[in-house]
Amino acid sequence: MTVKRLAQLDDGIYQDAQANAEHGRAYVDVNAHLHAMAEQGDLDGDLYDPELRVNGHAVSPVRQILANSGVVLDGPNADRVSVFTPGSSDYVKGADTLFAALTQEMFEGSMGIGRSADLSFSTDPAAPGDVNYPLQYNRAVDLREDVPDEVVSLDDLVDTVTGVDGNGYYGAQITEPDYDSYELSRVAEAAEFPLYSIEAGTHRVNVYKRGGRVRATYESLRRLKLPLLQLTFDAIARGEQRGRVKEALAVLVNGDGNGNGAVIDSTVPADWTLQAMDEYRLRLAMRGRTTRLYVGDMTEVLRVLALRYPQNGTALTPDQLAMYGAGMRAPDGRPMRVAPEGSILDGSKMLLAVTGGLEQVIENGSQIQETQRFIRNQTQEWVMSINEGFAKPFANVAQAIKRA
Repeated sequence: MTVKRLAQLDDGIYQDAQANAEHGRAYVDVNAHLHAMAEQGDLDGDLYDPELRVNGHAVSPVRQILANSGVVLDGPNADRVSVFTPGSSDYVKGADTLFAALTQEMFEGSMGIGRSADLSFSTDPAAPGDVNYPLQYNRAVDLREDVPDEVVSLDDLVDTVTGVDGNGYYGAQITEPDYDSYELSRVAEAAEFPLYSIEAGTHRVNVYKRGGRVRATYESLRRLKLPLLQLTFDAIARGEQRGRVKEALAVLVNGDGNGNGAVIDSTVPADWTLQAMDEYRLRLAMRGRTTRLYVGDMTEVLRVLALRYPQNGTALTPDQLAMYGAGMRAPDGRPMRVAPEGSILDGSKMLLAVTGGLEQVIENGSQIQETQRFIRNQTQEWVMSINEGFAKPFANVAQAIKRA
């Protein structure tokens, strides 16, 4: 039967979207399930158009269905949360069924994880609250708390986002050949090509639950505008942000359990100097590595930044002038960021040179099970969470140098 009205949807949509449903597919979330329904002709085109784009972005099925049913999701005339509450004067019939899916979508946006209707992933954790689902626009007055540019973010550390079924995920361990072997494969007769090996890690990637509980009274939800609900999720995401960054840094330094910790340089300078930084950059370059950014604790970053301070009243050198005009940068011009307090870099006397990114692993379907609690508990308390971890496919994406 083709669904033509929002009122035709019921709580069974969540059971249908789970991994153990009869269709046998592990859907990422309710949006993915609704998208598949549309492809099969089970969802009317007046409710959801898979080809719809706003500013070049696909619009999620949940948002389209709600918007096409008269729910105003954002802007000065946004509806109150009471449109999802049966018995309210402005209740939209059937909207309560999709409230759990909508709030999870908002929460994932706050966490910097975007899942568009075509099942693709995008991520921008540096800007919590920037949701990659159109029909929700940034307000003229942005009430979000900005992430300081000086502090390292997930956007600096993650290259790719992977959805996995269950928490028993083994990340791929990709080993590159020694760079000296490239020349042999080109000139020697009958020479072997360099070998890239891809093997499954022997240890599973640790996946942790992130999120929080939201408790609200009936009266507050009845009056609360939907954009302010988004700010609540932004606050949860900000609370999780530091922990997620610290976890990613720990994987960069120690590896993901598969013997792939950071490559620590054998040279130990007495302190950070222009010469020491230049020599380290060139040693990395000779090994085929280029540094995206340096990360250190407050002590190490301040010691490097101190290289731009004039000594004994002398004029600034060209190097010092360049560092002053470039903001948070090392002497070689590379960006430099401070690790959150309490990270693995605290007191390490080490600068982490990030040359590549991690794989962010998100457990598919975990959000479906959590958001169902809202339906059972009505509008008093519900859980917003997502299961997330980090894998390190290349051991050499993290280089490091320690001072004495």
